[in-house]
Amino acid sequence: MEWKQQFEIIKKEISHRLARDGRKWSNQNAADLLNVNIGKIRAWEKGQRPAADDLALFARALEFSPKWLLLGTGPQREALESPPPPPVESIPPEELSEKLTPTQREMLTCKRLMVEIGASPDQIVESIKAIALSKTCQPTPKSSQYPTAEPETITGYNHIHEPKADFGKGI
Repeated sequence: MEWKQQFEIIKKEISHRLARDGRKWSNQNAADLLNVNIGKIRAWEKGQRPAADDLALFARALEFSPKWLLLGTGPQREALESPPPPPVESIPPEELSEKLTPTQREMLTCKRLMVEIGASPDQIVESIKAIALSKTCQPTPKSSQYPTAEPETITGYNHIHEPKADFGKGI
């Protein structure tokens, strides 16, 4: 199942919960309900897949199956006899290390969640690759159609001499 389809299902659940409180769907109301930035709601609506920690939020707050959220397969809801999600204290200390970049932390969280739901090693590798690629692939600037290893041209710098140097002039 594609993420946009999944988000429509999640959006219906959010709308239902908002209606119970006498509120209607809006990006701001959804952001308030989930305690996230409104920009995340907009990005998810446009098709951007959430980070692993946001998927964990959906699983906890909206009671969706982590496996369904991560892989788009299986039941949307966990069976009632399934154990509750682990408390925050059970997050391994290495995931909370300040030495990690946010991307590394996201990869560790994704790996832990996928192991918990019983994903195959290949699925885990693909998910981590997707995180890595989403953080490293930058769009090509509109000024240049082809990426190049050449540094940007700096006015007054001739790549041999210091900026505005007169060395060799008048020989």
